[in-house]
Amino acid sequence: MDSSKTTLGRQPDGTRMHSSLGEAVHSRGEMASRLSVIAGHRQERRPTVTPPAARAGEEVTVSMDRLPYAAVYIGFGALGGNHQLLTQAETDADGMLSATVSLPAWATADLKHFFFLAGFDQRPFVTSHEFHVADEEGVFRVEGEITDEGLACLTLRNSDDRLYTLEGETVGLAAGSRVVLRATLPEDPLCGEGVAIEVLDARVR
Repeated sequence: MDSSKTTLGRQPDGTRMHSSLGEAVHSRGEMASRLSVIAGHRQERRPTVTPPAARAGEEVTVSMDRLPYAAVYIGFGALGGNHQLLTQAETDADGMLSATVSLPAWATADLKHFFFLAGFDQRPFVTSHEFHVADEEGVFRVEGEITDEGLACLTLRNSDDRLYTLEGETVGLAAGSRVVLRATLPEDPLCGEGVAIEVLDARVR
């Protein structure tokens, strides 16, 4: 399949649902609604993205298992912002998909971003957990509720129930507090559960 020749379909409101690989399209109409609904729904399985945060232009690996044998689009989108098909890859005979892609230059830290997988019609059918876009210093934002998981590290869960283990500037944070954190990825995490982040500062909402 020559992905560069993908047809650009238009929705009733005039916005485009389909895009060619590498083309950023503003998420409006059906695409915006579909990404919002899928990302907000508690999914039993999601693609994994490694690392879970990166700067624009940096590479990450997107993978997922137990998929049908098929060619799958891997895309990246922001709620209320752009979406872009990054590449197309085939699952292997065991249903495993894995591809390394670069974070688009338009990605910014002020919106919620997700990687997504789409079928031949380019309609997303599953999204990753929120992907954190970092600034030039590697700092990104995490929002959620401080929880008591009985672990050695303080913990947080975000809106899609993803678990984070916190180290760094956590003094004064208590279970039940809704917070916005500025954080980085630690080089040598203290706790292995969830997504380990090093907190630089915290704001209680």
